[in-house]
Amino acid sequence: MVEPIDLTGMFGEGWCVTLGRGNVVETLSGMEVDPADCRPAPTLAKAAALTWATSGVLLVARQIGKGLTLVLEFDGSTGWVGADPDVLAVLSATG
Repeated sequence: MVEPIDLTGMFGEGWCVTLGRGNVVETLSGMEVDPADCRPAPTLAKAAALTWATSGVLLVARQIGKGLTLVLEFDGSTGWVGADPDVLAVLSATG
């Protein structure tokens, strides 16, 4: 059995989980992410260590099943993207 990931141990208390219908690009697009801003990373720890020239919220996404993507969001100091009612309406529009 695979051990569960301890997200609080890795990243502290400041993170949010969102599930979306569709692949990674579709889900992130629904969360208002420009696909040009996406960067691949082989592991969660490496994804969290990525840096960009601009500041903002870090979203880490992975397809976890056919048509289902899990998104981890870090730094909710500007509000959680995955908790915005308009974003949730887009993500849940397909069921």
